[in-house]
Amino acid sequence: PAAGTTALARRLAGIPEADQEKVLLDLVRHQAAAALGHATAARIEPTTAFKDIGFDSLTAVELRNRLRAATGLRLKPTLVFDHPNPVAIARLLHKDLVLDLTAEAPPVLAELDRLEAQLAALAPQDSVRDKVTARLKALLWKWTDTHQDAVANTADADPGTGRDLDLDRIDSATDDEMFDLIDQELGSH
Repeated sequence: PAAGTTALARRLAGIPEADQEKVLLDLVRHQAAAALGHATAARIEPTTAFKDIGFDSLTAVELRNRLRAATGLRLKPTLVFDHPNPVAIARLLHKDLVLDLTAEAPPVLAELDRLEAQLAALAPQDSVRDKVTARLKALLWKWTDTHQDAVANTADADPGTGRDLDLDRIDSATDDEMFDLIDQELGSH
């Protein structure tokens, strides 16, 4: 899949499956309306056959090209004839964008996508927000620290500068990261 596909798939992965299908159905209906020259998708019913709403071979190719541009997927020129209505195409897109990519992605990435969706739902003034921020920073610090330890085991210093890798991390740390490190070391969290 193309990079655009991955971005759309990630966006879809953060929402419930029923909402994923609705987003894709809306996409198909809007692109079908545009291919037919309609201002809105109101005249494109989800289960009405494309041939019944005026699609011919030229508009079928136009819809395929529009969906390909929107999704990044390689779609057959016979898309409209193989999948005769917007619901059928939306299901195909769902399979190709979400289900196939989810099966290939490591589980940790799916968990991060779910976490991102949950974090987006928090209100900016939510009291939990500060606690979550601190935990995420601590987790990132541990993750980075583990990676740095592995690198340090292979080479004690950066050969290009001769500087110790931990000093580079400290030099580039933000104030918040430094306070989080101090809190971790002193057991405040």
